Formats: sequence, C-alpha cells, structure tokens
Amino acid sequence: MSIFSSLSFEEKCDEFKKINSKYPNRIPIYCISQCTLGVFKLDFEKFLVPKDLTISQFISVIKKRLETDVQFDIICDNKKVDENSTIDKIYKIHKSEDGFLYLQYKIKKRFILW
Repeated sequence: MSIFSSLSFEEKCDEFKKINSKYPNRIPIYCISQCTLGVFKLDFEKFLVPKDLTISQFISVIKKRLETDVQFDIICDNKKVDENSTIDKIYKIHKSEDGFLYLQYKIKKRFILW
C-alpha cells in the first residue's frame, strides 16, 4: 500500500506542521514510481529536500537510491516537470492542501535507430 493513501488528510496536515516547524527551509515530498515493474520502486516514498534543489538533482537522488543509470522524468499533476526548475518553484505552484508536494517518476522513453 502506498503511503499516499495510508494516512488521512488530517494526519498528513499534522505531519506537515511538525516537519515545517522543525525544517522551515526544506520541502516535504512524496514521490512514487509510475513504473508497473517492481524493479524501479523506492523502498521509501518520503523525501525532505532543500528548497533550492533542482529537479535534475532530485532525479540524481532517486537514481542513486535505485542504484541505476536509467533516465527518469519527474511528473507532477500529470505533466513533466522541467529539470532546471527548483523544488521550491514547483512546490509554490503544485503543493497539496496538506502541505506536501506529490511527485512521480517514470522511465524516459528511448528510441533506438537501426
């Protein structure tokens, strides 16, 4: 079961308040895979990242955690996020009412020329 659905809205709001009071310069993120294969699933879904971290740096964190060189895109509200954007910029636009930023990652499509 995903932690996205395992906590109530009130529990998520309470969790955000605790995190924000202790770490005001960091952004709490829930990030899950859009991949249906279990190969590219993280063993945890919550991240607490600096506001000035870029999406490409966040992708590097995911790749390191998964121990892979596979290329990923970050998705927010069903749209690909620009890799040069900061987490803070995305957060200001897309944060949830509970205070968290919900992201997904998916494998980039590759075309092979013969």
